[in-house]
Amino acid sequence: MSIFASTCEHFRIVAFKENALKLVQNNKTTYVARSRCYMEMGKIRKAMNDALFQKGELLFQEKNFESALVYYNKGMQQRPEMKSFHDRITKTQNAMLKTGSKLTNKLIKSGELSMVLPNKI
Repeated sequence: MSIFASTCEHFRIVAFKENALKLVQNNKTTYVARSRCYMEMGKIRKAMNDALFQKGELLFQEKNFESALVYYNKGMQQRPEMKSFHDRITKTQNAMLKTGSKLTNKLIKSGELSMVLPNKI
């Protein structure tokens, strides 16, 4: 298979995954698969954004809301047009309120990425 044919196949797969995400939003498996396609296409930034969303999802499932919030914020800063990040930030903040979780760290902006520092600073 030529490099061109391989690239065309990756574009076709990415388009399929994007349509799947429209039908079933926030599907973890689809984000992982699309991230892998982007990586193989050399679109590293897009691959990392999907990976950030996946990491946030895993942390949220573990009820590690604070860490999930960090990854969703990183993703939102890099892809502000991606509604999934905004939705997950809101969902995570609501989950924190519902469970009585408090931020033990504060989120600060440093360049294009956010970082976590203890609140005592």
